[in-house]
Amino acid sequence: METLQTENQLIGELKAPATTKKPTNRPAMQIYRPPGLRSDGSSSTTAVTTTSSTKPKPAAGQKLSSSECDTNVNSQILKEENNNKKDCGESTSSRASSRASNHVSSDDRHSNGSLKRTESSLSSESTPSSQKSYGSNSNKLNGQHVSGGAHQQYNKRINSSKKENQKKKVMSEHEIEKAITELRALQLHSHSIQIEQWIGGAFCDEELAECIGSALCRHAIEGGGGSGVGKLCANFKYAPSIGSFVKGLIIALSQYLECRHKIREDHFRMWISFIQFLTELYSNLGSDSKGELATIVFDVFNYLLRPPILEHVKIQELECLISILIKGGYDLERECPDRLALLKDLIRDAFIDVSEPWARKMILLLLELGASGWKLPTDANEYYFNETSN
Repeated sequence: METLQTENQLIGELKAPATTKKPTNRPAMQIYRPPGLRSDGSSSTTAVTTTSSTKPKPAAGQKLSSSECDTNVNSQILKEENNNKKDCGESTSSRASSRASNHVSSDDRHSNGSLKRTESSLSSESTPSSQKSYGSNSNKLNGQHVSGGAHQQYNKRINSSKKENQKKKVMSEHEIEKAITELRALQLHSHSIQIEQWIGGAFCDEELAECIGSALCRHAIEGGGGSGVGKLCANFKYAPSIGSFVKGLIIALSQYLECRHKIREDHFRMWISFIQFLTELYSNLGSDSKGELATIVFDVFNYLLRPPILEHVKIQELECLISILIKGGYDLERECPDRLALLKDLIRDAFIDVSEPWARKMILLLLELGASGWKLPTDANEYYFNETSN
């Protein structure tokens, strides 16, 4: 009983100063405020810290009152909240500043890259992909973003156009003078006005070029100078109106080819001039005819190496066919290999079907030309032509 009374007295003594002590000014609980509106909170925080620091510490073994415990707990909570808010604000501002710096540095890198590309576009083409910026699969070219494959195609087109411009030639002064002299020497009185106009216009007029091409073809075939006129036409290979000039030649050749049977029967020398002129044209202007001259060449072979003409073929005709393959066989193989393979089959069949020994020997020469790369050794040349002429 005595011990209980003493304990109650001690408890009463401990509670007595709490009831008699005046209540302290405790700051009210504050709600969350953004970082920009924390001026009041900071002052209250400092006030709380000063009041808490000035209070005397309780003696050891002495219990704190409930109000003091609440005050200490609240002050600690406020400190933690303010510290967390401050840390959060600092981390947010640091992240924003780092993003801004990264954005500026990336802009600088892009701007520097574009400047380097504009300063030296040729060096950018040889730059390996490992040196390009990470995450970008496009290259900046002339102010546009072009993918890697399109960039390569663009470079190929530029390189091909440069090569075409380098390959494209113009007539030199010597070639112009030579062409004018030889053209006037033909004395085509029926087309003298057109010829002078074409010369005066620096060979640029398309209509005049087509007209003069047809006139030269007729003069070569009917005048008997097929080979010489064919070489003269080669002088205009780099003329500005070469396309129209070749078109006029092909139109006239097609007209003669339609009448080939009548020309061969009634005007054999004209027929030989036709084949000789065709040989010179294809060997010099075949690349400018878009395959039309090659078609006429194959038509001549099909006409002469098939019955019934094969049984009556003449040595001059076979010599012209040999000359065509020697001068233009390589171009025929490159331009139309499929049709040339059919022509080789036709020559083989003609070698089997022909009855004349001399004709078979010359057709065999056509086969050997195809097997030897369209070149004939000197000993074979002497063998075929010397024995044939005897």
